[in-house]
Amino acid sequence: TLPTPTYSGYRFMGWYTEANGGILVNENPYSPTADITLFAHWEKEYAVTYNANGGSTSCANGNYIAGATVTVCTTNPSKIGHNFTGWTYSPEVTITDGKFTMPASDVTITAQWTINQYTVTWNPNGGKWGESTANIIHTYDYGATINRPADPTRDGYRFTGWNGTVASTMPATNITYTAQWKQNNTITFHDGDDKTPWTQTAAAES
Repeated sequence: TLPTPTYSGYRFMGWYTEANGGILVNENPYSPTADITLFAHWEKEYAVTYNANGGSTSCANGNYIAGATVTVCTTNPSKIGHNFTGWTYSPEVTITDGKFTMPASDVTITAQWTINQYTVTWNPNGGKWGESTANIIHTYDYGATINRPADPTRDGYRFTGWNGTVASTMPATNITYTAQWKQNNTITFHDGDDKTPWTQTAAAES
């Protein structure tokens, strides 16, 4: 049985009767009728490497000889907060029906992305900013710093903050924050004589 040798960076092309050229011995098992020296022939392999460019990919890297047909991976990579827009190739190759011919060099295939935008909605929940009771809606790129609006106001209530924990940077989803309020109660004080009573406003306990 003919052995299959290995040579790092090269692909074994078979056993030949000459070091250059010669006849391919494609019988296995091989039974020569006389002493013979066989020569391994090799083709240099070049790497195809997928670069997810900050994302993740299940596309497998591979090694190919020059002139081989390479089928480009059809599984899109992923990257949180981004949209995949396609692959770029270095060096440039011609893609036909999702395939290209391997050049005599390594090829790097790099994912390209556009950043997604998401909204933050600030709901005054019965309050207002100035005279406006409408929600404030801000749009941010993923990962951008979130800026809070001024605290809203509401007659007879004290603003206590926003529900939940307000994110410092934009997550990969639309989010809504709702104003939280405590009602103010008026306490009237009498000192027991005919003097005019006085009042004090206090927030109700939750």
